[in-house]
Amino acid sequence: MKKFAIYAVQRSGSTLLVSMLNQIPKVVCHFEVFHPSNIGLRDDKFEKMGVERFTMDKRDNNIQGFYDELFNEPDDHTVGLKFFPDHNEWALTKTLMDPSIKKIILRRHRPSSYISSLQGRVSNVWMIAPGGKDEEAIKKIRRQSNKKVYFDRVEFLRYQDKLDYFYQFVENTLKFSGQDCLKLTYGELQEANITDRLCDFLELPRIKVDPKALPVKQHPGPLTNRLINPGSLEEFITEGSDKGFATINGMRIETASDYYTPAERKSMREGSFQQDEAACLLKTLVQEESFMQWGGGVGYLASLASDTHHCREKTVVDANPYGSAVIAKTLHLNYAKAHIINGVLTNDEVDKQTVPFYERSILSQGSLHHQPAYQKKMEVPLTNATKLLQQKEPTFLVCDLQGQEFTLFPGVDFGTVKTLMVTVKEDPSLNHTKVVLRQILTEKGFQPDDEAGQGKVLVFRKAA
Repeated sequence: MKKFAIYAVQRSGSTLLVSMLNQIPKVVCHFEVFHPSNIGLRDDKFEKMGVERFTMDKRDNNIQGFYDELFNEPDDHTVGLKFFPDHNEWALTKTLMDPSIKKIILRRHRPSSYISSLQGRVSNVWMIAPGGKDEEAIKKIRRQSNKKVYFDRVEFLRYQDKLDYFYQFVENTLKFSGQDCLKLTYGELQEANITDRLCDFLELPRIKVDPKALPVKQHPGPLTNRLINPGSLEEFITEGSDKGFATINGMRIETASDYYTPAERKSMREGSFQQDEAACLLKTLVQEESFMQWGGGVGYLASLASDTHHCREKTVVDANPYGSAVIAKTLHLNYAKAHIINGVLTNDEVDKQTVPFYERSILSQGSLHHQPAYQKKMEVPLTNATKLLQQKEPTFLVCDLQGQEFTLFPGVDFGTVKTLMVTVKEDPSLNHTKVVLRQILTEKGFQPDDEAGQGKVLVFRKAA
């Protein structure tokens, strides 16, 4: 028999993960079996174990015997369970020290899991259970569960310390005992290949899960919409505990980096950085999209898409060689992941071709143009735009190409893209570009959605 354990915290996506695993044939994945106030067995296992959810005597009077009985399944089965910080310490340590048990560590952006936990406590709604995609029923439960809560700095610090201690204990135990693990983030649970990764790690045949049998995301949208005191989170992170960082819509960005201009750093600290883009993204992106961004910026929009929506896959393309590291750092800070490609998009057929990229003293100002003066010339790979779209099959495409879209878009086959969000920098000389852009995209089957657009951001939707 194969065994595994999940180490996570409340509101980190662990219920979604368990639901995925239980769709794999001959896998029995329990929930919070060693929760202090209930026994989180899988529903069909209570009778076999001879217990009820809120009657803990049998478990608590013989922890080891109960633990051993959990794994009393046929030899061809795979059995797992999950642990949170306040679960039984003996059972937690027992799994960690057993090298025959495979380990999965699941994390989520800490403010997101904290605020979601507060909302669960206030509403007493902890999950939108599977059972179809009745949008009206989902909206009703979301309204019930989406109670605004108060962000308490002192309580959040205690919560953060508790999480840090738990994850450090788990990871240090595995490190010192020479064990491997599968590390996942909340955002990765939304990716198209997640079940393949789980099956490969557990050495099981790959399967396709039924999304209708999975829990539905409870709280889409930015963190600040869930707070009574929405400015307190940003103030706390930027001024209280995270010097050198800014927080916008709950997403952390490192501002101390030499990558940015002073104006960019200032807009980050003030919360106005990519304000139009973020507002537009939150209005137009829907659940389970496949997200792609051309011109990745600092990774803020990709992080926001990962945290607030169930994106199946996220791909970010940026021409700046230094930008890839900045994007990766922002994603890491927000427990998000995306496929990052350093490349220059083109319509040409490419075969290991490159183009010059000119580095400048402020790294974010590097470009494909040799004027103004540059410090160093680098070579960046060319990437065929249509082939990339065919490979990744995005449904939602974000473009920030600084007004150059009209030179690229005529030759692109947008394929699966249903919504296109384009930022054209505010420059009177580019007004004609916007007109041309509308004409090009209309010819390709897109219609402008002026209500969804905002400021310098244009939105186009593929005609039905």
